[in-house]
Amino acid sequence: MPVLEHSVFEFIERFKQHAVKTTLYPQIEGSPLIEAKLGSQVIYLFDRTGPYSAKHGAALVIVNPVAETIALSEADELLSITGVSSLEAIGVVVETEQSHVIVRVKGMTLVVGVLDDSWKSVKLGQRIAFRSVDAVHGFYLKAL
Repeated sequence: MPVLEHSVFEFIERFKQHAVKTTLYPQIEGSPLIEAKLGSQVIYLFDRTGPYSAKHGAALVIVNPVAETIALSEADELLSITGVSSLEAIGVVVETEQSHVIVRVKGMTLVVGVLDDSWKSVKLGQRIAFRSVDAVHGFYLKAL
């Protein structure tokens, strides 16, 4: 299994340019999950920068789903919340980096960690599909 990150700080430094503007809702006391709006849907992100650093309201967050594998797709773009903290998506590859594919889907950028070697065969501009494993991680950068 690949190492997807060495530290929270290293991950943020590598991928901060791919943070998305989102709305965060008030966090439940003691919960490691932050409720975030992605497009017109709401998902709970596992708060990697907390606890309690994320402030509710408009924010910049790196959204980091992890997928067992990714596959080429010709289907229309899709972003579907499939569980409390999981999603499936079809989007366009905008960048690849060691064990990660940065995907633009429905106007948002997702930094997808990939557990197998399927990321090595994709090229910029291709459309890919994936389903995340629980839980989708969120790296809070700042309030807007």
